[in-house]
Amino acid sequence: MSVKEEDLIYYIIERLGEATPFRLSRVLFLLDLSYWKTKGHKLTSLKYILSPFVFYIEDFKLYLEQTPAVKRIECKDEQGNPVRGYFKAVSFRKVDLDEKVEKLLNEIIDFIKGMSDKELNEYVTGLPEYKKFCEEGIWE
Repeated sequence: MSVKEEDLIYYIIERLGEATPFRLSRVLFLLDLSYWKTKGHKLTSLKYILSPFVFYIEDFKLYLEQTPAVKRIECKDEQGNPVRGYFKAVSFRKVDLDEKVEKLLNEIIDFIKGMSDKELNEYVTGLPEYKKFCEEGIWE
């Protein structure tokens, strides 16, 4: 994972307060897509594994666990079984994001903030570009 991706992940979590891998992956996809539309290539080196209605980022759990100043918080049921997890910034960390990237990221975060996970996923997987990339199965 590059420092740039660590900074992006930390920044998103910091802005959202906390985030599940599902939500983080959708924000990163939208960031990469916006960057691709204007620059002709993705901003990150993340590998998106796509299917018609859902996707995941290859090795994403590892990326998240290696991000400095971020910790996985696990929620458990009454029997102590893990039921869900999310990531939270646990200490301050200075990030070095390009001003334009930070602005774009803020726009994306503001746009998706009120969406449920279902609405966010339907929005992303409904995009014409997503459908195009989905034909390949992988976007890297």
